[in-house]
Amino acid sequence: MPSIHPSATIDLRSELADDVAVGPGCIIEGKVQIGSSSQLIANVYLRGPLLVGTSNTFYPFVCVGFAPQHHHFDPSHDGEGVVIGCDNRLREGVAIHRSMARGPRPSATAIC
Repeated sequence: MPSIHPSATIDLRSELADDVAVGPGCIIEGKVQIGSSSQLIANVYLRGPLLVGTSNTFYPFVCVGFAPQHHHFDPSHDGEGVVIGCDNRLREGVAIHRSMARGPRPSATAIC
């Protein structure tokens, strides 16, 4: 069972591997899949659609999956989302916006 701090907010549509650690103040919104051995240290905001591989570390104030900063993109459209591979360290203040392009979406087992 994932380790989830009491102050974290986790969407019921999300899927966390059994050994994922979610720290204080984290928010996981929408359809988010997080692979094993991943850690959200504190105050991380993940928004789906988002697929995260194994062994990733998200440091404080990382934001992933929000609408692109482009005036032609409709922010109410989820788009293709974001895919994060394996063994990544996303350090403080990183922002990764969801894709504007359509394309095939890999499965959780195929990204690492």
